[in-house]
Amino acid sequence: MVAVAAAVAGPLPGGLAMLAFALGTFPWLFAVGVAGHALARTAGSVLRYAAIALLLLNAGTLGAIAWATTVP
Repeated sequence: MVAVAAAVAGPLPGGLAMLAFALGTFPWLFAVGVAGHALARTAGSVLRYAAIALLLLNAGTLGAIAWATTVP
C-alpha cells in the first residue's frame, strides 16, 4: 500500500490513499483485537501453552528450512 501511495501524483492523493487503506483495515483489526482479548479471558492458560508449542514448532520449521537451504 505504501508503494501505491508513493506512486500517485502528489502528497494529497498519496495521503488519501493511505487514509483509505487505514479506514478499510481498521474494522477488521479492531474485531480481531476484541476477539483475541475475549478469547484470552476465557481460555488464557490453555492458549498460553498452545502458543508456546506453536512458537517452538515455528522456530524448528524455520530452522530446518534455513539449514536445508544453506548446508549443501
